[in-house]
Amino acid sequence: MNKSELIDAIAEHAELSKAAAGRALDGALDAVKEGLQKGDMVTLVGFGTEAGLFQGAGIPTVVCGPGYIDQAHQADEFVSLQQLAACEDFLRALRRHMTS
Repeated sequence: MNKSELIDAIAEHAELSKAAAGRALDGALDAVKEGLQKGDMVTLVGFGTEAGLFQGAGIPTVVCGPGYIDQAHQADEFVSLQQLAACEDFLRALRRHMTS
């Protein structure tokens, strides 16, 4: 797939004009390049959430969960009980904050 074909695919899937899809792709590629130039690790993962759909419907959305992304969404994925407990503590604190 070349850049033009990728722009076409982005435009179709995201319901954007080709110009907007091209700007989005250029922005994403620039961000990756800048991260690499700073020595950051850049990781693209092959999974997603419905968060984009919710945001598209005007629903503010946050995605979070326990564990480490390098252990997730692959064969033998796991979350330790300690990570699960830490997530539970975070969610309880968030609920307290949001309802106080």
